[in-house]
Amino acid sequence: MKLRNLIPTIAVTAVFTIVSGSVSAQPDSIERQEVQFARGAVGTIIPGRIVGRQTIDYIVRASAGQRISAKLTSGSSAVYFNLLPPTGATALYVGDGFPANDYVGRLPVTGAYRLRVYLNRAAARRGERADYSLALRIDPARPGAQTNAAERSCLAEVGKRTGTRGTSVIASRREGPRTIVDVGVRGAIAPWRCTVGPGGRVIDVMFMGDEGAL
Repeated sequence: MKLRNLIPTIAVTAVFTIVSGSVSAQPDSIERQEVQFARGAVGTIIPGRIVGRQTIDYIVRASAGQRISAKLTSGSSAVYFNLLPPTGATALYVGDGFPANDYVGRLPVTGAYRLRVYLNRAAARRGERADYSLALRIDPARPGAQTNAAERSCLAEVGKRTGTRGTSVIASRREGPRTIVDVGVRGAIAPWRCTVGPGGRVIDVMFMGDEGAL
């Protein structure tokens, strides 16, 4: 069953819109749907069904610094989603990690992000099907805003180590009880990365480029 038949545009225009002509069966077997929020909305819940080796990309456009929240729920434990950046194949989040199918983070660049829904390999081979709902929210960017204690702690620690106040959060994401924060430093060729525990306690800090460039 094609997903386009499961989510008629007319039935969901109050919540989100699937852009006409954006759903297509590609040679790589990935179906693509571009999601646009209703006027004034910052989020939506997308219902769907996936079968066998089917893969579905929900494409949402966002700006650098915006905060995205995505959570997939299903009666099946075999369905996951990944979050992929506008360019490159390295996922910002892989849904079969921890916490499973629940991501909150700040987006590093402006562009079209892909939320890729799929079944795990064993379930796909068996031709299983799964109904799911994908809750998606993108909050407006707030330049210079520090949204949580983890980001504030990382900014302070990186500022102390580099001796500069010219720092800014590039991206942040949750990994279980910890938060991974990437911070840019003015004039640096690569970001710094902090691992921050509960209460804003910095566990680890590292420069992501060649240490000889520090």
